[in-house]
Amino acid sequence: NDYKSMFHLADIKFKMIGDLDGAKKIYEKILKNYSSIKYKQMALSNIIDISIVKGDLENAKITFLQGIKFNPQSAKLYFNLAITCDNMGNGKLAKEYYSKAFELDPNLKN
Repeated sequence: NDYKSMFHLADIKFKMIGDLDGAKKIYEKILKNYSSIKYKQMALSNIIDISIVKGDLENAKITFLQGIKFNPQSAKLYFNLAITCDNMGNGKLAKEYYSKAFELDPNLKN
């Protein structure tokens, strides 16, 4: 499948070459043009990683919210979104996301 080749190319750009912007463009194209939930989730995860590496917490936050649309029962997404909001100085919103994460998975508290 073409999206698998695109994903592989994006991985090479991101993880081996360090071309963050080039990799992000490919991951975004995968999100827009392909229906594979597995690859969309992996692309979202990598876009978040790229955003964090670049210090773009606002984009990381937006991408976490996109991920939650795909997987609204993911405590991990809510937890990491809470950390991102905390790092952005929005403790009130972070608290809401922490609460949701712990509601979905009480074991996150341990």
